[in-house]
Amino acid sequence: MSYANQLRIQQHLEQLAEFTATPGEGTTRMSYSPQGQQARAYIKAQMEAAGLSVREDAIGNIFGKSQAQDPALPSVMIGSHFDSVPNGGAFDGPAGVVMGLEVAKLFQEHRLLPRYPLEVVALVEEEGASFGRGLLASCAIAGKVDAAELHRLRDSQGQSAAQCMAQVGFNADRVASVVREPQTLKAFIELHIEQGRCWNRKG
Repeated sequence: MSYANQLRIQQHLEQLAEFTATPGEGTTRMSYSPQGQQARAYIKAQMEAAGLSVREDAIGNIFGKSQAQDPALPSVMIGSHFDSVPNGGAFDGPAGVVMGLEVAKLFQEHRLLPRYPLEVVALVEEEGASFGRGLLASCAIAGKVDAAELHRLRDSQGQSAAQCMAQVGFNADRVASVVREPQTLKAFIELHIEQGRCWNRKG
């Protein structure tokens, strides 16, 4: 049995890095921006290509779910965010999303049916660069965000998070529907870049 396809992983990361407002100057991909929507379309297409059932929640998080031996069991979720800070790194967020895509693709290629459903998630707004509120998407899933906050938060142009969501087809007033009950998840795995200096210091 082969392991992860390194070329495929590289191609995913390189393609996602193309969706930036600052070509040649790092990744700038704000939530609900044209670049964010390009990344969204790409991620959804790759989920579908890996045989996942794709859905988006009311604020724009993307979920791709596999079949399982027992569909009633809670999901093992793998993923991260696909927004960025201004002029950020190409792997910050996408590394975790691509990990989930690769696991799903390997299951498909080797005709493996997991006992627990695999659920790949791409979180729409975690960095806080758009609205000054970090971890917005995951906090919404945990029930820590309400519609009033989404109408109150503003981007650098003065638009509310709710307005930005509405412009691309999402609905901040339905944020309560985003909440996931803990019993629906078996585990959450996020591959993420090292953001400190520990690994550099260790050589």
